[in-house]
Amino acid sequence: MTLETQSRQYTGIPNMPTDYWKYMSSIEPLLRMGTPQRPKTWIVGFNGPRGGGKSGSAAFTCASQNLLRGIPVFAIPETYYIEIPIKWNNKVYHFHSEPLDIELLIKFDPALRGCCVLADEANMQLADAHRAMANRNLAISDYAQQCRHHDVSMYYTVIMAGWIDPRLRQLTDVLIYCTDASNSQSGEEYGLEEGEWCNWTVTDNSGLLTGIPFDVEPCSYNWALRLKDFWPIYESKNITDSQKARRNIQYTGNKIEINIGQEQGIDNYTLLAEQVEDVVMTSANSITPNKEGLVLLAAKELWKPFNAENDHGLQSQIGVIMSQSLGIKRKPRGDGVFYDLTGLAKQ
Repeated sequence: MTLETQSRQYTGIPNMPTDYWKYMSSIEPLLRMGTPQRPKTWIVGFNGPRGGGKSGSAAFTCASQNLLRGIPVFAIPETYYIEIPIKWNNKVYHFHSEPLDIELLIKFDPALRGCCVLADEANMQLADAHRAMANRNLAISDYAQQCRHHDVSMYYTVIMAGWIDPRLRQLTDVLIYCTDASNSQSGEEYGLEEGEWCNWTVTDNSGLLTGIPFDVEPCSYNWALRLKDFWPIYESKNITDSQKARRNIQYTGNKIEINIGQEQGIDNYTLLAEQVEDVVMTSANSITPNKEGLVLLAAKELWKPFNAENDHGLQSQIGVIMSQSLGIKRKPRGDGVFYDLTGLAKQ
């Protein structure tokens, strides 16, 4: 698929003249490997302190690497977007990102083939390290493993790299640590404006940039971006709906039925643990706090999705998962036995 044909299939890319695409094809991309150049998809992470320039750096990279070359950019959350006016032959054209529908990504929808996915605050929007067994985390890491087969690049921002799901973190090709140059000693001496320059420390995790993976030769490379030049092209300061972002994925197919009494083993226990976590996370965000401000899940309500009301063996298995895997303790009260989900509801 050529740049020109792509532009006609996506509303975020205007129908540019042929000479524009020819010009852009002559410019080397920011991320590249190999001579001659060959098409590559990337998973790139931007991490660093709050206000360090992660969101702006991700917007700049996606714009120069993808959007301005005719590759669609789908961004999440919907409050984070890129918009770039380009003046060409005395006419102004507008490139912009589109909001990402997470359901399309989970389903490997063909509409996202050949695109770029951009996630701001990825631990909220994509996969949090604290929810390693959740359907959402598994689905996102599955997509990350397969995205090269769909010609999809993924870019994300996160304050700490350890906050995202470990599978997504290990699949990341390039990790860029961003800091505001104005906070450095030299930045203060030169009187740099806050956010004017962003320092990058680039780590080639997979070896796509240099041919040598970081775990073989642990080297990092420094670069500086004058971020002020790109302030007008993106917006990331709007408030994100964290509850909407953290909702789990509900699969619509037939649920797996597990009978612990008939089949023992690690596989069954793992499947049961995943189902228990799904029920717990859904309950944590749907139960109304009581007068004490506690979110309590009655044990008898926990048994129902598993038809375990009269199966004490299955109740015991679920209890072990609650206490040992999820760290949630039983809380006996005068009106029954409950599990305290208050901490999860506040995440």
